[in-house]
Amino acid sequence: MTWQQATSATAVLLGSLVLGGCSGGGAAVAPKGDAEADHVAAATTDAAPTDAKRDASNPSHDAGTADAGHEAAVSLDGGTWDALPAFPQVLNGDGGVLAAATVVAVFFSNDDATLLPKLEQYYSDLGASQYWKAAAEYGVGPTTVNLQVLAQAAPATIDDSFGSSGNSALQTWLLGAITAGTLPAWTASTVYMLNYPSATTVTSNGNQCDTFDGYHTDVQDAAGHLVVYGVIPRCTDVGSTVLGTFGGTVSHELIEATSDPSPDYSPAWAQADDAHLFWDEANQGSELADMCENDPEAEYQFSDFPFVVQRFWSNDAALAGHDPCVPEIPGVVFFNAVPELPDHGPFDYNGSTVDVASVHIPVGGTRTVFVDLYSDGKVADWDITATDYQVFYTGDSSQALLDVTMPRTTGNHGMRLPLTITVKSAGDPNTNGQSTSSELFVITSSQGTSATAPTHYWYGVVTN
Repeated sequence: MTWQQATSATAVLLGSLVLGGCSGGGAAVAPKGDAEADHVAAATTDAAPTDAKRDASNPSHDAGTADAGHEAAVSLDGGTWDALPAFPQVLNGDGGVLAAATVVAVFFSNDDATLLPKLEQYYSDLGASQYWKAAAEYGVGPTTVNLQVLAQAAPATIDDSFGSSGNSALQTWLLGAITAGTLPAWTASTVYMLNYPSATTVTSNGNQCDTFDGYHTDVQDAAGHLVVYGVIPRCTDVGSTVLGTFGGTVSHELIEATSDPSPDYSPAWAQADDAHLFWDEANQGSELADMCENDPEAEYQFSDFPFVVQRFWSNDAALAGHDPCVPEIPGVVFFNAVPELPDHGPFDYNGSTVDVASVHIPVGGTRTVFVDLYSDGKVADWDITATDYQVFYTGDSSQALLDVTMPRTTGNHGMRLPLTITVKSAGDPNTNGQSTSSELFVITSSQGTSATAPTHYWYGVVTN
């Protein structure tokens, strides 16, 4: 989807949660004492986690705590799960991908001369990284990079807001620069990445570094060609650096621009399957990078690439019961908790009604369902919490649409813990921003409470 639909943008830091395709907040870390310390890999080995089937009885998942703890858990829950609920899958809308993209990375003469070499290196080296190679699952292959430092300065402000009156100021400039030969000619495999310096303020139905850190979209030229482009303003997210935010944003937008280059006209890997389309609302988008952006371990610096990247969703990894965000972080056992959604209900998606997997509860009603715990290797017991999405999003408990409680909040692979949900108020796009008569909730799995503790999220939805 395009930025104008609020689904392919990176950014928005709200409270303690990064939303809206955000590439900020900080990656998995291990202090190194330099400017990028908050984006350095915690692992010291490239050994991958031990493979394990999604099987509640797999002995490799024995917990790191006493058996008595698990006996107590069984008395409070539904025992163990036989099979996990279906996981989300990002679907291809039959649009094409860019199997061999030419990335035209555009910079301006008034950019920071001391920072520019690193920004250029980012683009030059990204295509050879294990990060980029992971996109082969979706038919995205190696890139050719064309670095362009223009003789002209970037303007103080430029607007890319959508409307009914034709192209935006940014689109007019881009098409004009291509026609004039200031930028390389269009081809069907070209992505123009417009990197604006700190002296430029970009607006696009919102403000840079507030509503978005970056986005990708497309525009038709006079010949009817779809010109694919991305916009990267210069932002610094909370807990990050200029270079860290740049890396997370560029990787997010390039993965999406190549796997879903024309989301409005010919969507490719554009959104979650219908049963899990509520993930699109939870993440404010469900393209590949959107699906992982809110995970606390989304951003990471791998050993073969000296910059931060934002990991993206893998259908294959999700189906195999591993961390669905790739590349896999070396030496880390993935764990999470998935709510069982036993019903199907109507979900309003951009004016259309979609049948999603849900828990059906009328307003004022209460129901108990279960949360299934899983890991892809042996790991100590972890903490599980359930939170109303409005509270998770804003930190304001007075905005809760749901009352969610769990009598047992620790467990391990194979366990099935009860979750009781009471609907206090119905979702309403005009008053609380959620889809009509549906309410989201979040399941958080974590090992500890520190800022660097391993933590993962999963979403569920109630329909009334």
